[in-house]
Amino acid sequence: MWGRQPMRPPAGEPAPVLDVARIREHFCFPAVGRVVTNNAASTQPPRELLELYRSLGPWYENVHRGQSSASQHTTALFEESYDTIAAWLNAPSRRTIATYRNTTEAHNAVMYSLLTEFRDGDNIVTTMLEHNSNFVPWYALCREILPRLGRRVECRIARFDHASGELDLDHLASLVDSRTKLICCTGASNFLGTKPDLATIRDIAVRSGYQQPDGECRSRLLVDGEHLRSRVREATGEAPIKLAVDAVGGMATDRLAACLAKGGILVNYGAMSGEPCSISPRSFIFNDVTLKGFWLAPWLRGAPREKQAALFAELVGLVAKGVLHAPIQATYTVAEIKQAVAAAHQGERGGKVLVVAEALR
Repeated sequence: MWGRQPMRPPAGEPAPVLDVARIREHFCFPAVGRVVTNNAASTQPPRELLELYRSLGPWYENVHRGQSSASQHTTALFEESYDTIAAWLNAPSRRTIATYRNTTEAHNAVMYSLLTEFRDGDNIVTTMLEHNSNFVPWYALCREILPRLGRRVECRIARFDHASGELDLDHLASLVDSRTKLICCTGASNFLGTKPDLATIRDIAVRSGYQQPDGECRSRLLVDGEHLRSRVREATGEAPIKLAVDAVGGMATDRLAACLAKGGILVNYGAMSGEPCSISPRSFIFNDVTLKGFWLAPWLRGAPREKQAALFAELVGLVAKGVLHAPIQATYTVAEIKQAVAAAHQGERGGKVLVVAEALR
């Protein structure tokens, strides 16, 4: 059975309370006694957005088209906004994002970009939790667009539990197979308020076996919503985070820095993104975040053997107790080293790839 997120907090713990009054303070409409229920394309602008417009007005000028100080100032703010959006979306870099007027337009852009990749007999899996923007494009693709090109692609819809509002992960898993090119899922249902277990859905996508044109063997996963900072706050009960560890670099470093409390430390020990660490000056200036580097080899060369032995003994004990653990996707013998290396080079893996002695397998 696929794991499900609990609907209620553990016994003895208070249920999280949504501070409606605090949220309403960010908007103007409550001052005139209005009750607003239309929050789609006409969502009410918060005071902070209106203040941003007012602050831009005095120095607003053409972007990328002027030599004046006002034009250069506006251009710099415009360019910086892409980094902000990339961090909010958990994108690895500003070069991997495209901006659109709304979610519907963005999903349609994804749909049309994948149009020529679909093969006859493929399928798309979406859910009954979706907003129309993450359902109509795929339904139309399968029912209206691809049939005109002579391709039959099925749109499959995963149901949800009517009692809890949770996505039925077992049903979703049963719909995904080796012909599932794409899984589309919301990060949070905007009419039920539930949040699907994205880690499990990602695992289902990784294990589908679909052969993508770029050689990857997995289904693509399109998530509508979600960003790191809010997820960390929710998972920790808004506890102050003092330490973060980064092995990715690029914009991932900035997203981690944004999660830290004032005076927090961010330790980087890798650059899996292939890009240098990128952090907004805001984290340094206003939040006093410190970025440090770490590499194990210099420590091993300088630390006494007794200290190294004590460290590894402590780590082994934590592993044995289950305190330290890592997911394992697959194990291989030494004779299968080629398959192990190929598996390790696959992107978006769900765990470690281990090479073990035959007797330990």
